[in-house]
Amino acid sequence: MNLSRNKSLTVAACYRPPSAPGCALDTICDLIAPHPTSEFVLLGDLNWDMLNTPAILQSKLDALNLTQFINEPTRYNPKSVNTGTLIDIILTNSPSKYTSAVFNQDLSDHCLIACIRNGSASKRPPLITVKRSLKHFCEQAFLIDLAGVSWNVIDLIPTVEDAWLFFKSVFLTILNRHAPFKKCRTRNRYSPWFTPYLSALDQHKNILWRSALASNSPRDMQLFREVRNQYTQAVRKAKASFFKQKFASCSKNSKKFWDTVKSMENKCTSSQLPTALSLGNTVTTDKSTIIENFNKHFSTAGHAFHLATPTPVNYPSPSTATRPSPHHFSFTHIQIADVLKELQNLDPYKSHRLDKMICRNCCNPYY
Repeated sequence: MNLSRNKSLTVAACYRPPSAPGCALDTICDLIAPHPTSEFVLLGDLNWDMLNTPAILQSKLDALNLTQFINEPTRYNPKSVNTGTLIDIILTNSPSKYTSAVFNQDLSDHCLIACIRNGSASKRPPLITVKRSLKHFCEQAFLIDLAGVSWNVIDLIPTVEDAWLFFKSVFLTILNRHAPFKKCRTRNRYSPWFTPYLSALDQHKNILWRSALASNSPRDMQLFREVRNQYTQAVRKAKASFFKQKFASCSKNSKKFWDTVKSMENKCTSSQLPTALSLGNTVTTDKSTIIENFNKHFSTAGHAFHLATPTPVNYPSPSTATRPSPHHFSFTHIQIADVLKELQNLDPYKSHRLDKMICRNCCNPYY
């Protein structure tokens, strides 16, 4: 498995039965030899008592740079509880990175062995936001470009979808020209657990660090280390206290609990409606009213642009605007006899329904 871009970890398991021949050790070493160039861990039962490691086995492990770090018996003698053997082992070429443990259990006469690889927490990725850059935005030039578009052609487009796509394409093309998108990296994230005390302690730590570098004094460096450790412990306690309090307040509310969990991640949240909308001289907070006004605004945006801007003489119209939309729409009256005729023409042995089930009586006018 890959731990990082340049580091990998190889985990292997091995069992050597007690009846294995003497050449089994050489075979095991030949299989292990290609792997210890990177971080390597071997778990298994070799049926050699590592409390009294055979000299030939120890020499092989030293040659492969492998260390066995289980130091307790893993199989006890049922006739003598105080005696046992260490035959379940964990070998690695990086023993300083691991912590081992032995657990007694009733499923087998062997104890359960385990290890934990020590490592630092993964660094959270930076928060990248995309927004429009208004640094060089010129309102006058933007309005001139909008006025140069023949918005009246929207009325000639037969379908609402094509009209919307035409408006969106033209408007975004002009907008991207004047206010292009820009990626921004958020450096100072919102940390509600970061108190003024931590801020002052962090500043004091930085001052001591600069003083220690300038003086090159062991006393100043020791003082910096003490304050640095104090700051680290204070940050951990502040985080733990804040999130414990947050989770305790939403123990019976699952939605609030998951909202708290998601707030700890760097994930983009879905867009939401504004909580309030200004309509003339009034401000409304009703959700249905806000949605209705947004729908009304965007459904009349094309016509509003057409009324507010002059129509240029020479501007190419879209290819879809070839036929005008009908002025009137109405339903045609259908006679009962026409419906009965269509039903009688249906094949009773074929499915004509959405559920793909055959209706045997579909030709019966009274069904």
